Amino acid sequence: MYGGNQRDRERERESKSKDMATISEYIKFMPNLLDFENKRIYFKKELKKMKRSVNARPLVLMIRRKEIFMDAYSQLHYLSPNELKGKITIEFSGERGQDVGGLTRDFFIDLSREMFNQNFGLFKHSDNGSSYMPNPKSYVQSDHLSFFKFIGRVIGKALLENCNLECYFVRSMYKMMIGQKLNFKDLEDYDNNLFNGLDWCLKPGNDVAALYECFSTSLDFFGKTEEIDLIPDGRNIDVTDENKELYCERKAYYHLYKECQK
Repeated sequence: MYGGNQRDRERERESKSKDMATISEYIKFMPNLLDFENKRIYFKKELKKMKRSVNARPLVLMIRRKEIFMDAYSQLHYLSPNELKGKITIEFSGERGQDVGGLTRDFFIDLSREMFNQNFGLFKHSDNGSSYMPNPKSYVQSDHLSFFKFIGRVIGKALLENCNLECYFVRSMYKMMIGQKLNFKDLEDYDNNLFNGLDWCLKPGNDVAALYECFSTSLDFFGKTEEIDLIPDGRNIDVTDENKELYCERKAYYHLYKECQK
C-alpha cells in the first residue's frame, strides 16, 4: 500500500513537471497567450520553486553606503551562480540594526541607483529622459565588461529575493534580454531624433537622394570622428529610394545593437 502511494506521488510530480515545462514552452513561443498578471504569477511560482531547491551558504555583505557599488562588486562578482543563490543579509558599516528584510531592500534600491552613476560611465540617458541604455563609450572604464556582468547578476539576485530596483532600461534592452528580435520601432525611445529622421526617409514621396546619405554612420570618439560602414564598403554606396529600407534597417540595427556590442 505504501509503495503504491509512493509511486502515485512520483507520477503526480512527474506529471506536474511536464505540465510546467509545457507552459514554459507556450509562454516562450506564444508570449501573448497569457496576460501580464498570469505571467507574473507563474514567474513568482518558478522563483519560489527555485529557492526551495537552493543549497548554498548564506551571504553576509559588509557595505559602506558611500561605496555601495564597489563594496557589493568586490564581494559578489566572483561568486558562482549557485553561491549567489544563498540568502543575503546586509550589514551597513557604522549602523546598528539587524537585517530582517528592510536593510536588504534598502541595499538593492541604493545599489540600483549607483549603477547609473555617471562617474562609472556604464549607462547614459535615452532621449525620453526616463530610461537608460548602455554607454557605447563605457570601454574607457577598464573593468566595464565585468561591471556589466555584475549588474546583470544584481538584477537576477533582486528578482530572486523579491526586492525592487530603480532600474529602467530602453525597450530594446529588455527585448535583447529575453531573446526577442529588434525592429525599427525600438529606435524611438532610444534616439528619437534619429528615429524621426529615418521615419521621414521611409515615407513615400520624400526624396532621400537629396540628403546625400550613404551606407555609413559617423561616431565621435572623444574628439576623433570615425566613419563606420553599415554594409561592406557602405561609405561608397548612396542611399536611394530603391535601397532606403535596407539603409534604415541597418542604421537602426547598428545603433541599437552593434554600437554597444563591445
